[in-house]
Order: sequence, then structure tokens, then C-alpha cells
Amino acid sequence: MLRRPIIAPVRPPLPQLLARDPVGPLALPWESGDSFARAIALTSLSFSRVGERSYLVDASATPMRWAATNVLRLEDRGDGAGPLVLLERSATNPVLFSEDFANAAWALVSTPTITANTATAPDGDVDADTIDDNSAVAAERVRQTPVLGGVGNVVASLYILRAAAAPPFPAIFYQGGGDYAAALNPLTGASSAVAPFAAPSAIDVDTAGSAWWHLHMRRPSVVGAAFDIAPAFANPIGTFDSAVLGSAQFWGAHVEDGQNYCTSYLRTTGAIVTAGADNLAGQMPAWFFTESGRFAQYSPGFASTDLVAGDIRWLFTIGAATDGVRLRHVGGNVVLEAVQANVVRASSGALVFVDNALLGEVRWNPRQGTVSVGGVAGAAGTAWAWTAGTVRFGGIQGGSGNELDGRLSQIVEHV
Repeated sequence: MLRRPIIAPVRPPLPQLLARDPVGPLALPWESGDSFARAIALTSLSFSRVGERSYLVDASATPMRWAATNVLRLEDRGDGAGPLVLLERSATNPVLFSEDFANAAWALVSTPTITANTATAPDGDVDADTIDDNSAVAAERVRQTPVLGGVGNVVASLYILRAAAAPPFPAIFYQGGGDYAAALNPLTGASSAVAPFAAPSAIDVDTAGSAWWHLHMRRPSVVGAAFDIAPAFANPIGTFDSAVLGSAQFWGAHVEDGQNYCTSYLRTTGAIVTAGADNLAGQMPAWFFTESGRFAQYSPGFASTDLVAGDIRWLFTIGAATDGVRLRHVGGNVVLEAVQANVVRASSGALVFVDNALLGEVRWNPRQGTVSVGGVAGAAGTAWAWTAGTVRFGGIQGGSGNELDGRLSQIVEHV
């Protein structure tokens, strides 16, 4: 009897996989539940999230888009990595009318002039506002007192339009339980604390495309603390000066309480807005649990210094939070770990990075007992094999907390 030959599926090159439509379910055998699959598209897995969330698609003047409930985000920050899967924790923005500084939700400190809808915002809407300080004796600004819990830290962020010259130097000024300020040079993007006020525990500036700076500052959370936006607060950048005049254009006020860094911006009007965590999960081929695999790119949305002892960020978990690959702050360092049966089987060396840095390839090899980041492996640990189960990428399978808060390649590969 003639037997039909068995033909193994041919794995196409990675660029061909990435060139495929990234948003619909993909049905080819190397991307679905086939046990012979050698490359799995994360976009083919089950995804859910409650609420809309923002993301970036390029480095243009209007790079921001909005993903509706249950829509997976593929973010491209214009850093050369292309579209990566963005997975974040649940977040709440307690600031009201986050894009409307002329609204009565924002109190006036002295008599600033607010002109609504003077510039195109990062999401393409013409709803960024100009705030003008025209007093030579007062630091004019707008203020809101969002609901805070008073536990841990609070992070405030704001989009500020790039300027052709400086000064003035706009600032976030957070008053209550100590006064903290972070100022921005809108020409260069340089930032600093502002004397004589307390220095925030972290100040960071990134970009939202080619036209907007994104200023963040972190300070202790205090019930009743006021969040001020000041167009002309410092001159030079590190020194408070109430006599400075000038205007700046602002958009997208965002606060996350009890956190050390912000996730993607949440827009609000007359109510506090919460978005749920991204939940991406599905079944994987047999090799995934016992053989080597990799992501070609990993980019944390936070800096290594934003994590504190015991903090964990899962790249993926299998069945529960006892199996998988995670980032962890331990022994004063941030390391990548492979965990099986709640035991660390392999660990990378210490990692130091800024927010949204491209760390490169993440690879794990159960048979050799190793994990690596950017091609650099830690010392060999103990070989392991995971028990097969549903895999959640970017969080705890069947649970919540310790989400990735970062970006991963669209493809996970057997290597």
C-alpha cells in the first residue's frame, strides 16, 4: 500500500510574517494551535480589555490613536522597532476635563488667560489650549485637585507643544504635603526640578511624535494635593521666577495615583476614567513549554529605576503566576527570570534601562537553563520544563497585577 508522504510545514521568514495583516486572526499552521508551529503571532490569540486606551503609530505630528474596548494595540514609537504589541496594567485618570483647561473644573490661580482649541493635539483633534501668564508679579496658572489616596507615590504627566524659543519655561507644580515642581524647556526638551521647591523623585520627558513633549513627574501621594499647570514658571529652567511672562500650549493632563510611572494617556471629560488591563491569552504549541523560544524585541514602558524591591512585570505566565518569564527587582537589581513551580530556574545579569528603551531579543532555553536579554545571558541555572497550559502574555493567567507595562514583538518564535 502506498503511503502519503508527510510534509512538515515550512516556516516563512520572519519579515514575511510581520508583513501579514497584524490585526485579524491568522489561520496558517505556524501561527495557530498546530503542535508543529514554530512561530506564533500574538495577534492570533484571544484579547480583551475594558475601556479605550491610547497608543502611538508613528513619529509624525499627530501620532496618537485610540483603541476601543477589546482592541489590541500595536504601537510604533518611531524608534525603528516597528509596530509592537502594547500590554499594560489597569489605570485610572482622576483629572477631569483632561483636554479642556478652560473648563470650570480647572480653577484659576491669579488671572491667566486660557484660549481653547489653538493647536492640533497629538491625536489629530484641534483641542489643545493656550495658557498665558501676563502678570509680572504672579505665577499665573490653572489648578485642579484630583482625588488621591495618600498612599505611595503619584505620577502626573502633561503634553506640551514644542516651541521655537525659550523662555518661558512651563511647569507642572504639585502643591500639598510639600511643594514639588518640574519645568520643561519647550525648545530642547530638557527638564529639571525648580528651586526653592522640593525635587520630584523622578522627572522624565519623552516625545509624542514630532510636535509634542510629554513631561512626567513623581512625588509622594497626598490627599488634597493640588495639580497646577503653569505656562511661565521658571527662568532659568531650574529657578522659580514669578515675574516671567509668556504662554505655552498644553494638552492631555494625566495622573496615576499609587504608582511610580504613568501608562498610556487616558482622556476624560466630566468623570474619572478607568481602563482595564490588557489580557492576551491562548494555547501554544508543545515546544513552547520545553524548548527554547524568543521575542525579537522587548521594550519596557518604564525605567529600571521606577521599580522597587519585589516589583514583578510578567512577559508571560502559564496557568498561574508560578510559571513563566518575568522582570523582577531583587537584591538591588532588575533582572529577567525564568520561573517554574514558583522557583527561579534561570536569571539574566542586572539590567539598567530608561523608559521605552529597546532591550532587543529576549530568549529562554529550558533545556540549557538560561535566559538572555539583548544577546547577553546570565549564568546557567537549572533546566526546567513547564506544564502545558493556557498562556497569558503580559500578565498573570487567570489573575491581575504585575502586568508587563511594555511592548513585545508580534511574533514569539521557536529557536
